[in-house]
Amino acid sequence: MSLSDEASAVEVGPAIGAEDALALIESALDRQVAHAIFRAAIDPAEYLTALLGARPNEEPHAAGWDSRAENVENFRHRELGLSYGIPAGECSETDPLRRAVGDIRTNPVIASGYDQILLLYRAHAAVLDL
Repeated sequence: MSLSDEASAVEVGPAIGAEDALALIESALDRQVAHAIFRAAIDPAEYLTALLGARPNEEPHAAGWDSRAENVENFRHRELGLSYGIPAGECSETDPLRRAVGDIRTNPVIASGYDQILLLYRAHAAVLDL
């Protein structure tokens, strides 16, 4: 028996099906998003504060901000593959929406998530008194 035959005979573990693989990926994404929200409560990323405003210290306002930040981070992690703290746009980008989630998407599934983030931004955009 040659070395290559021995290597191919070694079992590396049970093969997992597509559903199991998807469940592992979903679980990993859930953990990443949960960690991002934990970090955002302590030290919010610049793109989150630009998009949602400063995180309030008092409840229930802090919980509302956390919920909106979770929506943003879910989209960023699941649709864009971005880690917490990494802007979606260039550092010189001045548009908070583009820094947080990048350009408008043409894929209908991703565009739906983008539109939800846009609504959050518009609902909580800073109002300037003139």
